[in-house]
Amino acid sequence: MSKQRKSAYTEEFRKEAVRLSQLPDRTATQVAKQLGVSAQQIANWKRQFTRLSDKQFNTLEGIDYSKQETKEMQQLKLENMRLKEELEFLKKGLCVLCEAPRVKYEYIHSFIGEYTVTLMCRALKVSRSGYYRWRCRSPSERLLRRQHFELLIMQTYAEFRARYGAVRITRELVAQGETCSVNYIADIMVEKQIKARNGKSFKYIKDVAAITNVADNLLRRDFESPVANQKWVTDITYIWVKDRWLYLATVMDLHSRRIVGWSLNTTMTEQLVTDALKMAFTSRKPLRGLLSTQIAVYNIVLKSTKTLCVDMAESQV
Repeated sequence: MSKQRKSAYTEEFRKEAVRLSQLPDRTATQVAKQLGVSAQQIANWKRQFTRLSDKQFNTLEGIDYSKQETKEMQQLKLENMRLKEELEFLKKGLCVLCEAPRVKYEYIHSFIGEYTVTLMCRALKVSRSGYYRWRCRSPSERLLRRQHFELLIMQTYAEFRARYGAVRITRELVAQGETCSVNYIADIMVEKQIKARNGKSFKYIKDVAAITNVADNLLRRDFESPVANQKWVTDITYIWVKDRWLYLATVMDLHSRRIVGWSLNTTMTEQLVTDALKMAFTSRKPLRGLLSTQIAVYNIVLKSTKTLCVDMAESQV
């Protein structure tokens, strides 16, 4: 025998099953077990009930759920769009979150036309009425004074080719009869992101040879010599002659404080010091044991019968 076909559930039965499954203290499984149907069947009825194209189950107990869900979806979409716009604006306005309301109002005014005033005020936590009062009021004396000094600072900064900092700009403005302080001028310069364009500071870096090939300190600041040709000191200086610099290297005997060798040239090279030492060796012909100290930064090797090492410290010949 063929199985007897069950009769279709009535509309009232299906509506009641859907209504019971939506109660807060019941689940679809509990309702299905109670009514003798499957939970999947109730889920199907609920899906048909909420489908906009199905007119059979779009009302329940006098409420049009299809229209109600459409309104809720529209509200959720609008809320989602609003939150996305607020988040986008907040990412741009992180720099003014902790600033005074005046700064926030100026920031809001710069985005007029891109975002709504209500959205920007809500995101920055300021009142909308406060923004409109700020926009309509006349500028204060403090603001006018600051704008006046901003113009003067930019003019002075450009006049001296960006070489003047806050101190010298303040001196120039005070000389013109303006009353201001260094801190006030420095604050405006920081806001305008301008500063004196000074040259790079010189950083001395020792030469590799000066670090690795250093002779012992034999002189130890003892500048007295009982006999001649026992202690020599050398140095380099520069002299302005007519239109250029000339470099002079000298060799002094500490016994008599006499210059025993010298050399003059337009460039400061190893040859300059070598020529001065050659002159001293030729004129004095010192014996072995001479102590020579070089103050200038050079490593010099005199190729002769004797080798002389000179490098920022004492070396023994």
